Amino acid sequence: MELKKEQPDDVTLVLHIGGRFDAHTMEEVKACWRSDDAIRHIVVDLSQTTFIDSIALATLISGLKTARKRGGNLVIANPAEAVKVIFELTAMDRALTVTSSVEEALALFPSNDKLQQNG
Repeated sequence: MELKKEQPDDVTLVLHIGGRFDAHTMEEVKACWRSDDAIRHIVVDLSQTTFIDSIALATLISGLKTARKRGGNLVIANPAEAVKVIFELTAMDRALTVTSSVEEALALFPSNDKLQQNG
């Protein structure tokens, strides 16, 4: 798995996951949002993900629960075709918000969250 992280502001995390996202790599992904309690909005870009297993799906639900507990959300951006099929078969596409791009996902989050946190 290749994992790239971006943090466009104090409360938002964007994860780009390439290759296999599975039981062997899920701890590295979870650590991204666990390491900073200020993170409440999480975007997971799965456009370069070639494989996803049930443990990875559970990891995404864990991230969703963490984000919602903090007053935010987790959004999936641009899942690769193989991931889309798994999402549809498991109904994850109904449990999670799925967008066609990272930019579209980021637009779903309130733009004044950073001000509210610091204010």
